[in-house]
Amino acid sequence: MTLGNSGFGTGGAGAIASDAEALRANAFVARIGIKGGPEVAHEILKGRSVLLVEDSWLIAQGYKTVLEMSGVIVIGPAASIEDSQDLLLAHVPDIALVDINLDGEQTYELIESLLARKIPVVVI
Repeated sequence: MTLGNSGFGTGGAGAIASDAEALRANAFVARIGIKGGPEVAHEILKGRSVLLVEDSWLIAQGYKTVLEMSGVIVIGPAASIEDSQDLLLAHVPDIALVDINLDGEQTYELIESLLARKIPVVVI
């Protein structure tokens, strides 16, 4: 399930399971440091909401696909700080994945505001 889709137009990547997507899912699980492997991560993440802040459409769609394969509710993706702030007015995510650099704009203040709201952040 996806909530919002800021800054990218209306296209969308289908969530078609494949070996490549499974590899991306495993790499994502390793990257965010969930112990116990992909099966545990899928159970931990299933049903949780994730704010996705990424200005590259291709990268955002890759993360979105992997997250949705794990049963995550994706809020976004947001391609700018302004887009992410608009999404945060309507949704309170369980966690946020935030690109540190959005088209030359640093996201430090956004990350700090998320942490101040007790929303864990994974910087991508």
